[in-house]
Amino acid sequence: MELVNYYRDVLRKYADFTGRSSRREYWYFVLANLIIYIVFGLFGSAGKAGSNLYGFLVLVPSIAVTVRRFHDTNRSGWCALVLYVGVIILGMIFVGFAIGGVDYYLFLFAIADLVMIVALVWLLASNGDLEANKYGISPKRNASAYVSAPTRINTDTPPTPPRL
Repeated sequence: MELVNYYRDVLRKYADFTGRSSRREYWYFVLANLIIYIVFGLFGSAGKAGSNLYGFLVLVPSIAVTVRRFHDTNRSGWCALVLYVGVIILGMIFVGFAIGGVDYYLFLFAIADLVMIVALVWLLASNGDLEANKYGISPKRNASAYVSAPTRINTDTPPTPPRL
């Protein structure tokens, strides 16, 4: 159920570009999106339309959680822009390969773009700061919301005696 909780949390903070997101929150959101896209893929052309609509609907939450993830590693959210532009350029390059054949410089550009994307994914997977940074307190300090805490015993009232 953690997957659903983290997915719901990201959608609740759909346009919040401030603060920090933990690795777990980010990667559970990515995993949930992957599962949803696979389910859409099972429905053929109708699923493609649904997949496109879903992708449009989660675009802003995806960018927001990515920005917050970079904040957790004490990096600017503008790194997310580099990631998304790199993915778009890589997609355009592969379309160029499909349409016009392989050009040597286009191939080198695609390799450089892939290296950049791998480096940014490595940054997204890296451990965040455990202490507070300029973007806020550590989300690991707030992770207790998903862990059931022991029940607190009320010490204000005396215990009731057993009935005989």
